[in-house]
Amino acid sequence: MRGGEFLLFSCINSHNLKILAMTLTVEPNTLSLNDAHRLLKLQKQPNGLFTDYLTLEPLTEFEQEDLSRIRNDFEGYLAAGKISEGMVKFFTIAPLMRLAGFYDIPIRLTMEDVEITSQDIEGWLVANANGITVALDIVVTPDLRKEGIARELVNRIQNIRKESGFEVTDKIKVVLQNNAVLEEAVASNIDYIKSETLTEELVFEDNVEDGTEIEFDDIKTKITITNK
Repeated sequence: MRGGEFLLFSCINSHNLKILAMTLTVEPNTLSLNDAHRLLKLQKQPNGLFTDYLTLEPLTEFEQEDLSRIRNDFEGYLAAGKISEGMVKFFTIAPLMRLAGFYDIPIRLTMEDVEITSQDIEGWLVANANGITVALDIVVTPDLRKEGIARELVNRIQNIRKESGFEVTDKIKVVLQNNAVLEEAVASNIDYIKSETLTEELVFEDNVEDGTEIEFDDIKTKITITNK
């Protein structure tokens, strides 16, 4: 094509070569694909330009028909003449978006459509009253167990202090009979135990003579408390 002119060639056969040249003047801005196919003897070749859509899930038979109709409309308008961006949106993009469900009305649920039930969760204690739900994690970790043992020991020491007539401000020495579980808990919470009981010194010994027996959880030991 040169400046709006087409040069058309035809070949009779390979033995008696006869070339016919003809110049045809057209206006490019009015030329459609159909015109080009007719004048230049072009054949349409599929090139995958219009790809398959909605491949996330299988299409129903009706959706396949819709998709074919959208494709045919697009190709028909494209072949007949110039197609504007607005026409592409109107004839192609909008129908594809409708087919994909973008225009579906959002689902709205009311309380009548919903049934709320509760179920226990392993490791949690759940209580519900007056529209309020409270969940408590009841899984006891090693650190929590040690802290619980330390609190129980503080309670026993405070009771013995009171029963023995110690003043509130008296500093004391605590001797405990060896117990592996108790020792581990004390070591992890020694500052807390000392500050709560005003203990200056806390030691473990193999045998505590004349000690007071204390028992809690799975722990059984003896204890003596003296002024420091």
